[in-house]
Amino acid sequence: MKYETNAARLRRGGLRPKRVLFITVVSMFLGETIIMLVLPLLPPMNLSMHALFDATLLTMLLFPILFLKIYRPMSAEVAELANEIAQLKTLEGVVPICMHCHKMRDDQDVWQELEIYLQSHTQAEFSHSLCPECHDEHYSDEFS
Repeated sequence: MKYETNAARLRRGGLRPKRVLFITVVSMFLGETIIMLVLPLLPPMNLSMHALFDATLLTMLLFPILFLKIYRPMSAEVAELANEIAQLKTLEGVVPICMHCHKMRDDQDVWQELEIYLQSHTQAEFSHSLCPECHDEHYSDEFS
C-alpha cells in the first residue's frame, strides 16, 4: 500500500489552497452582488439592520457553496485517511525471537516463522530471494 502526504493527497483531490481561496472569494463576490441587487427592493432600514441583513443573506448564500465545494470533499479525504490509519499495523516494544531458527513468539506463546509473524502483525509482504553469501554457500556446486 502506497502512502502519501496529506498535501499530496489534497493536491491530487483538487483541493489546493489557491482553489479554496478562489472558491471563497468568488462566492463572497457573488453573494455581495446578489445582496446589492436585493437591497433597493427592500424598505429603508437603519445601518445596524442593513448590516444584520447583509451578514445573514451572505451566510445563507455562502454556506451551501462552501459546504459542497470545500467541506464535503475534505471530509471524504479525512474519512479515507481515518480508514487507512485504522488498517495500519505496527510492531512496538521487544519481540522475542529464537537465536537459532529465528522463529518469533507471539502474545499466546506460539512460535511462528518470521515471515508469518511479520505478515500477521504488519502490512509487510515478502518476496523470497537469495543473497550472494547463501548462494555461494548452498548452491555454488550446482551452478559451477
